[in-house]
Amino acid sequence: MPAATELDRVSRRSDLTAQAINIVVGSSIFVLPGIVAGQIGAWAPVAVMAASAGVFLVALSFADAAGRYREAGGPYRYASDAFGEYVGAQIGFLYWVVRAASSAAVVNVLITYLAEFWPSATASGWRVALFTVVVFGSAALNIVGTRRTVSVLNIFTVGKVLTLAALGVVAMVMLRGGVPAFDAVPAPGAWARATLLWIFSFGGFEATLITAAEARDPTRDGPRALIAGVGIVALLYVVLQWMVAATPGAATATRPLGEAARYLIGNPGATLVAVAALVATSGHVPGSMFAASRLTYAMAERAALPASLARIHRRFRTPYVSILTFACVVWVLGVSGSFVWNASLSALARLIVYACTSLGVLRLGTRRPTTFPVPRWVHVAALAFCGWLLSSSTWTEGLAVGAVWAVGSLLWLGRGIWRRVAA
Repeated sequence: MPAATELDRVSRRSDLTAQAINIVVGSSIFVLPGIVAGQIGAWAPVAVMAASAGVFLVALSFADAAGRYREAGGPYRYASDAFGEYVGAQIGFLYWVVRAASSAAVVNVLITYLAEFWPSATASGWRVALFTVVVFGSAALNIVGTRRTVSVLNIFTVGKVLTLAALGVVAMVMLRGGVPAFDAVPAPGAWARATLLWIFSFGGFEATLITAAEARDPTRDGPRALIAGVGIVALLYVVLQWMVAATPGAATATRPLGEAARYLIGNPGATLVAVAALVATSGHVPGSMFAASRLTYAMAERAALPASLARIHRRFRTPYVSILTFACVVWVLGVSGSFVWNASLSALARLIVYACTSLGVLRLGTRRPTTFPVPRWVHVAALAFCGWLLSSSTWTEGLAVGAVWAVGSLLWLGRGIWRRVAA
């Protein structure tokens, strides 16, 4: 039996694949198809395909990196070994904020879809109460044990994927593969912004690699689970975006998938999608918390953060301090920010993490052998894709990410001073 200071290695390849899908298919698929269709019209499915191609390149870079590590940390550990502990710590902190912002955005969508059954859910007082229950309920699930958390997440994943896949099949049959009327080709900037939004929707696949210390065979299972998860999600997203673009009235609705289902099946269809949204968002938050808490655990292990964040619960062998810290930050971001704000911060910061990983794998070279070698041109192409999208970001988004980096640098400086004083 592992010592009380170690994490349990219980996750199988199927668990890792389910984790990748669960974190990705959280909330954005229930709102973004309408937003993107409103921006570029019938061209929206093409934007999904462009995002899918770029994300697949990035996923290959992550798979190459994952084939080199059995330890927890994911992007933080890759950046630390490639560029030094300071850069690694900033990437780790930035990605941790990404996960917190994503989770906060997801809970906002959960409450939006809950209003399908209970209109008062969006009222200020009830909204805060629901945030509290969802966020700290997820924390409690994470604390009581890895195997139990993984089992619950698998159930959530199967439920929402089967529901959305069934909706996609119904749409293809009833709409008979219809193609919506195409308007003028969108401007390059509009393409980039639409693709950037879909990058947010795809975000999270890499989070499953952060939990490598709890996987049975992370260097072999991690890369393969990652590629399988991204492929399944890409197919699902393309079909659902086409469905919204081809269904009259769906693109302008607050709940576009729900409106498309209402058009195709009637009110029971809208109800089914609302239930699927609740399942998807409810499953995303504990999954994101599972990954993010292992990131701060890994950073604390290597003294990049206070040692308390690496504390393991004696009974459950989970990093309970890291879990509770993440839950508190998600709660604050959630009750104070909107979906769009959290999504924008998350998407831009995630691109920096992606670019750093692709560049880091090139820098590591053969210093750490990998079980999943990828040609160098793939990493270069992934870097180019990230650079294109970063060039379309706004000054406001850039300043927000810069502020996060500044806070991370101050934490790094303060930690260094404290260590010297303590010594």
